[in-house]
Amino acid sequence: METIQRKIREQKFYATLPSKLDNTVEEYKKEVPEEDPELDWKFEEVGEFGQDGWTISYSHKSKQRD
Repeated sequence: METIQRKIREQKFYATLPSKLDNTVEEYKKEVPEEDPELDWKFEEVGEFGQDGWTISYSHKSKQRD
């Protein structure tokens, strides 16, 4: 009898699992803050590769969302 009840609970669990996962994902999306704004990257190279004083730099400024 216990084995039958276990099987029934197992079937119920797997039958309701997809909707439980969907609901949990939706709740998570509501609670998580928005992503960081996109960044506008700027690449700058000073001098030529292999020479003294050669540098590469990356910088960025945040973009405003419309």
